[in-house]
This record gives sequence, C-alpha cells and structure tokens, in this order.
Amino acid sequence: MTGTAEGGRKLNEERSENSEKESAAMIEQYLKGVSFPAEKEEIIQQAKSNNAPEDVLRILNRLEEKDYQTAIDVSKEVARVE
Repeated sequence: MTGTAEGGRKLNEERSENSEKESAAMIEQYLKGVSFPAEKEEIIQQAKSNNAPEDVLRILNRLEEKDYQTAIDVSKEVARVE
C-alpha cells in the first residue's frame, strides 16, 4: 500500500501545480493593457478595468508592493501568495 500513498501524494502535488498554473493563467487574462513595468496598484486598476472577478482582485491585493517587470513576474507572485 506504500506505493498507493506515494502515488496519491504525487497526484495531489500535480493537481496543486496544475491549479497554480490555471490560477496564474486566469489572472493573466485580466492583465491585458498593463504597461510593464507596473506597480501593484496599476495592475489592480487594470484588472478592474478588465472586469476581473472579486476572487482575482483578492489575489492581486495580496501581492507584494513592488514594481513588476512583466506579466510573468505577476504570475510567479500569484503562485507564491496563493
């Protein structure tokens, strides 16, 4: 049964990794129009302009206060704060 537990853990890790990628991709669609580098507040304002849902805005509000050089930087930070 040890193999099952290990396999189960691996499956859970893969699901977690996939959901992080899905979240980052979902959020990235609301970043259209952001002129990078951009501050956290600029990113949030553009997401609002792009009609981002409340759950996306909640995640963006948890980002670190700093300048983000690219959308990839935002995605990495989203994965970190989720």
